[in-house]
Amino acid sequence: MRKVSIVGLAAAVLTGVVFAASTLMSDSGSAGAVAKGADAGQGQFPYSVKLTMTGIPRTDGTTYDSSCSAGLVNPRYIVTAGHCFHDAARNPVSGPPQYKSTKATIGVVDLTTGGGTTVDVVDVQQSPKNDIAVAKLSRPVTASKYLHIGQAKPTVGQQLVIAGWGDTDANGTASPKLQWGKFQVSAVQSTELNAHGVWPEADTSACPHDSGAPYFSLPETGDATLVAVEHDGPDCPHTTDETIERVDVAADWINKQIAK
Repeated sequence: MRKVSIVGLAAAVLTGVVFAASTLMSDSGSAGAVAKGADAGQGQFPYSVKLTMTGIPRTDGTTYDSSCSAGLVNPRYIVTAGHCFHDAARNPVSGPPQYKSTKATIGVVDLTTGGGTTVDVVDVQQSPKNDIAVAKLSRPVTASKYLHIGQAKPTVGQQLVIAGWGDTDANGTASPKLQWGKFQVSAVQSTELNAHGVWPEADTSACPHDSGAPYFSLPETGDATLVAVEHDGPDCPHTTDETIERVDVAADWINKQIAK
């Protein structure tokens, strides 16, 4: 859901107060992928999560469907964007999702082939520092690898990988395949990063419904480290910066949530 994603506003939770940041999403519930990205191979990103929400309420009593992306950090918890979970007034909220259904699909890279595991999201906690949420699954999910929670402050020039289920352009063009690409950090803010696409194209970028998609570092050996999650950016594809939420500033809080 980014840009035209699950919330009508990209909201940031800052010291417990929610500030509306920018319009993020439409009422479209289409699933798709990172613009100008590459197809992910089976098992390449076992911690990638597709969130599907149905029956999202509006203040006029109507509902709509949408989706987000997320990262699996242990068998029972995922990390995503806080604005993916909101009330009818589009304010990010903690507690059980206020939607008819919220499901997490894990372990699949092509939705047309089936497979993977789909479970309900039963609880959400909003970060007190930025637009990050920790969501609890209804039951544990086994994966070959999980994302480690990044503790180190990111640096300008650092390269990160994104894997997301967003659309492939700003018009809502959907793809059933998980997409990925490489980004480079261009600026480090107090709770956010600016980053732009560098591979496979200069205009590789996040799109609607990529909200919450994990940005992570890939070491030579061992598991990937979650560095940030997708927040917002210009219409995709584009060559300018995305705004992404730093994980390190909320790392202690995240670890407390997933240890419960």
